[in-house]
Amino acid sequence: MRNSSKFLVFFLLTLFVAACDKDPEPDPNNGEDPPPVTVTKYTVGSYYDVNGIKGVVYEITSDDSLHGKIISLDEAFLAWCTTDSLIATGALDVGDGEVNMTTVKNLGTMSDFPAFEWCQAKNSNGVTGWYLPAVNEVYDFVILVRDPLNETLAKNQGTPLQNNAYWSSTEFSSAGMAMIADARSTANNNAGKKTQHYVRAVRKF
Repeated sequence: MRNSSKFLVFFLLTLFVAACDKDPEPDPNNGEDPPPVTVTKYTVGSYYDVNGIKGVVYEITSDDSLHGKIISLDEAFLAWCTTDSLIATGALDVGDGEVNMTTVKNLGTMSDFPAFEWCQAKNSNGVTGWYLPAVNEVYDFVILVRDPLNETLAKNQGTPLQNNAYWSSTEFSSAGMAMIADARSTANNNAGKKTQHYVRAVRKF
């Protein structure tokens, strides 16, 4: 029994010595403090380029300036819908186009809604979140902050926002109308769903 105890002590001492003799793990920072993590804070008009998603910031939605909304660098000229425009979709949200986008997608006929379909097409190759903005969102970037956005678009091979009308995802009524924001009248208005207007996609970040 005494020999067993001596052997155990010897074994533990051997392990301790081996641990002490082991070379220390290399310090990647050479004894210095690690470099600080870079955090990008945004302002209206900032160029956004993260994980292949590119756009221009038109609204900041958090106090730390880390979150907001961007518009796409490109745009299209399309109809709101091409089928029976008198059919009500229920896309009535005025402040969040993502809600309206989901409503129209749930109809199962995106090809009947070209403006929505164009925005949805940006959600590919692992990218999600692009949508046709609601009328108040369109108003913000078409009328309130168009000039700083156009400056950034020009510097980054983007298409400038037009002094014209842009479709929103907000349906005006079941009587064939949906809402637009028009830079020329600095107001929200409505138009026939089958008419063509400019379309710009929005994404939250």
